[in-house]
Amino acid sequence: MNCARHISLQQVAFLILLLGHVCAAQNHFWVSNPTHQEWQQEEADRIYISIARDLAAEFKRGELAGAVFTLVLGANENSVDMNNRELRLKKWNKYLYAEGVVRLTFDQLLSTESKMRLAKRAVIEADSTVDVHKNENTTKQNASSEPGAFRKE
Repeated sequence: MNCARHISLQQVAFLILLLGHVCAAQNHFWVSNPTHQEWQQEEADRIYISIARDLAAEFKRGELAGAVFTLVLGANENSVDMNNRELRLKKWNKYLYAEGVVRLTFDQLLSTESKMRLAKRAVIEADSTVDVHKNENTTKQNASSEPGAFRKE
């Protein structure tokens, strides 16, 4: 076997192992915890993966649909800032965390163009939809205000 080729294969194998280790150790999100609050990182990771898997299945995507965001612990209020991609919690709460991750992931699944198309389509549909109950009331009002407009046969 050629020595240069053998070294190359060893280097490739090392890179694969190194990348696998780095990827496995990689966090799914950043954490800002200036007040050093206690929180459950393993639980947060499991919830994150579960949501990513569920949303990927829901949207029929091949890859996991994970959000990029910063978890801010010790915030003044519980909120989600879509523009800054921050999930702000006063203190660790797995239910509020899960809700925030769903919102952030869902927001990041759709491109700005897709969101605008969806919004435009919703307005067009709403404008073209006829409210049967409203028309029923209008017909009754017109019938009662115009004698003879409807004849019984």
